[in-house]
Amino acid sequence: GSEIYSYTESLSTRVVLSWLDWLTKPFTFRAASSRNDLPLVSNGVVTITFERDNGDVTLGSLFLNRSHDLGEVETDPSDDAMNYSTFERNIEGTATAFIPRRVIPLINVTAFAPAAMAKEVRNVRVNLRNTPAYWVGLPDGAHDYFENVQTVGVWKGFRLTPGHPDLRIDLALEEA
Repeated sequence: GSEIYSYTESLSTRVVLSWLDWLTKPFTFRAASSRNDLPLVSNGVVTITFERDNGDVTLGSLFLNRSHDLGEVETDPSDDAMNYSTFERNIEGTATAFIPRRVIPLINVTAFAPAAMAKEVRNVRVNLRNTPAYWVGLPDGAHDYFENVQTVGVWKGFRLTPGHPDLRIDLALEEA
């Protein structure tokens, strides 16, 4: 068949402003990217090609699914974490042992959606009550804060506050 959609993106985050930067700055890359504008086509074939000048390319996760718009995220989301590591201390309070364990990222966002979307948002809450999903708070994967407001996880809190004319959505997300 014919090609319907094509997209190219650089994941490099290296900023070089001088010769010293060019010689000394490490090569860094974004850990996540997102596309929300893939056309809905039945019997479509998706081909994804990753290229790198040297070294291996790795892919942690790939999600192809239909998205649900939950409105516009307001300006102050929070990127938090819970540390499950344990510390043992002696009677004086000095740490004597440290057992490193997983750190679970947490994201809290508030979004506003038109009142007409209230039923759809409630359905999303019910349908994702026990299902990990890919959550994205910013549509631009190149935005500096993109990784702060995206996760693969489950909602721990999903409060809806009807108002006029918008529905307020308070989401607490925990990485799965």
